[in-house]
Amino acid sequence: CAAAAFGGFTAVACMPNTKPATHTRDVVEYIIKKGNETPVDVHPIGCVTKDRAGKSIAEMGDMKDGGAVAFSDDGDPVYDSQVMRVALEY
Repeated sequence: CAAAAFGGFTAVACMPNTKPATHTRDVVEYIIKKGNETPVDVHPIGCVTKDRAGKSIAEMGDMKDGGAVAFSDDGDPVYDSQVMRVALEY
């Protein structure tokens, strides 16, 4: 975040390709808490599926309530069309 601030950015969005993956409200809230210690606004992006594995939907509603601003499996496709359909209808 310091590099972002030095480069003139005032906000960043954190993709969910982390360990642990950003697939729970607890992780979203942790990212926001740590982001509050930086000079830029940090906006977490939650996973569409648990662990970005494409097999089962993550708790997107709960993550949204916790502060997630968007959802992505960040580079990992959701191969199962039924899982993706449920995610899009969520």
